Amino acid sequence: SKIIRQSRPEIVHAHDPHAVSMAALALSFSAPNPRPKTIASRRVDFHLQSNTFSQWKYRQMDAFIAASGAINGTVDNNANAVFVVTGALTGVTTFTNNSTAANAVVVNAAGVLNATTVNNNAGTFINAGIVNATTMSNAGTGVVVNGGTINATTVNNSSAWHRYGLRIQRQ
Repeated sequence: SKIIRQSRPEIVHAHDPHAVSMAALALSFSAPNPRPKTIASRRVDFHLQSNTFSQWKYRQMDAFIAASGAINGTVDNNANAVFVVTGALTGVTTFTNNSTAANAVVVNAAGVLNATTVNNNAGTFINAGIVNATTMSNAGTGVVVNGGTINATTVNNSSAWHRYGLRIQRQ
């Protein structure tokens, strides 16, 4: 807490669950203003623990970095987290976004998200790259802003969907 207050970093990157705990606790005791963005790395392919502390500490993170596509097979973006796809995410069974963050999921121009099912239930899903899915769903308070390509066999939409320039293609 003292080190973060003194050094005033723009980003705090927690590389493992212990570091996530330390960062979350330090920032909850005394965060500088403005609060630094917090990023957690995930290196294992099992779901987060369901105990209260584990859920709390990961809700304190602003973004997540997954080390491989296998890890992303367990992706559930919740709370106010932001999930950014910068490269190729493959091997994802179900990608679900329930984050209420303004830019909850961002697939950048060089990003590729390959998943069997993509569910956007809240927040904004911004695609500037390529999303390949058997089923792409947008529901609840979710908004999809597509400036890239979405290739899906089935597209379900009961919420806002915006297309800018490129295509949403049913395979």
